[in-house]
Amino acid sequence: MERKFLFFLGILLTSTPTLAGSGLYFGTDAVLSNLKTTSTTVVDQTSPVSQTTSYGNTLNRYTDLGGRIGYKFKSRLTDHYYWAPEFSLLTFDKSIIYATNLKFGYEFAPYEFYTSFGVSRINKFTDNRLNLTLGLEYRLSNTTSLNIALTSYDNIKESTNSTSTVGLNTITINTNTIRTINSIKIGYTYYFKGSK
Repeated sequence: MERKFLFFLGILLTSTPTLAGSGLYFGTDAVLSNLKTTSTTVVDQTSPVSQTTSYGNTLNRYTDLGGRIGYKFKSRLTDHYYWAPEFSLLTFDKSIIYATNLKFGYEFAPYEFYTSFGVSRINKFTDNRLNLTLGLEYRLSNTTSLNIALTSYDNIKESTNSTSTVGLNTITINTNTIRTINSIKIGYTYYFKGSK
């Protein structure tokens, strides 16, 4: 993952803009993440024959920091629409989420509306998930802006099974867990070349 990031960063930094209005940018974010965990546990035993089902729900909130780097492509300075490949990372419960996204936006000065989608690596769960972001950006100047965005990640599903035998009694425990992560990001973006 680190090699891919450095390769991507190297391409961005050494690229010469081929389109008017295109340019490199980076951003920092304050992030509030919600982790909702829903679990269902089924216990079966053979002697006496019985089945017990239990449910559990927990909600954890984390306040973290994040960063982004990307390259905005516009055909002309006067175009309202743009697209941008973007790499981001944020801390999450003493772990890190990496994401590679493709961002599409529409500028209506001083606002920009955008959406992005991509793949995230959630280290806490050693899992890759799809992500979707909707955001609003407010331009403070030609090179700086403030933004707010909501990111949702594809659900993480886990299943565990265990069986134990005590005498004639066999006990089987099946647990299904679904984890849902949503994040709200409030951030600052700096455009090296400036954008109109």
